[in-house]
Amino acid sequence: MAKLKVLEFFKRNERRQVLLDPQVLETVVVEWRDEESSGLQRRDALKACLEKLRAGDRKLIDSRYTADQPVETIATQLGRPVSSVYRSLERVRMNLLECIARTLRAEERGK
Repeated sequence: MAKLKVLEFFKRNERRQVLLDPQVLETVVVEWRDEESSGLQRRDALKACLEKLRAGDRKLIDSRYTADQPVETIATQLGRPVSSVYRSLERVRMNLLECIARTLRAEERGK
């Protein structure tokens, strides 16, 4: 879609000097597709890793990121110090990052 829009722009502005070589445009399109594919793989890996979390960790992540609750509110609800909730969130985020990396490596080896 982006490639078509750029080509349409070039066509409308034929009289102007065009500084973007068509090969450059094609390279950008290929890179964008690769990046988009990588983003979809990361999203799928995140989804799978979230499903593997323990119930308490999943509830913590959902409260913070799905419900968009401030850490202070979560801490009050859990009866825990704010610093403790921050540490727990950091631990869960690190576990998710590691899980995503493992999942993507496994997918890459499987290809």
